[in-house]
Amino acid sequence: MVAIHSRIGVFQFLTGNLPVSSRDSEFHRGFREALEDDRLRRNFRSTMDRQRVKRQKAFPDSTSFELLCSLAAWIRKDALARLPDLLEQLEQNCTRNGM
Repeated sequence: MVAIHSRIGVFQFLTGNLPVSSRDSEFHRGFREALEDDRLRRNFRSTMDRQRVKRQKAFPDSTSFELLCSLAAWIRKDALARLPDLLEQLEQNCTRNGM
């Protein structure tokens, strides 16, 4: 019964059918605190800037990066579409290997 209420609560939260005070969860409070933490924001910005520079070095031509991203998106979409079959295959392989 608790799981059902939790799912209903999540649905109500996502659809905006709860009062604002009910939305103020521990996650949201932590999220707001993180956004207000100047040190954390600087560290995050620095990390993201370094990642951008590394990406630019690895893919000086943005077209090749975009092609790789498109390929990765296609692979992900294909894997998600076949997920039930892939999970069955994983279970069979794990069983066969004694896991």
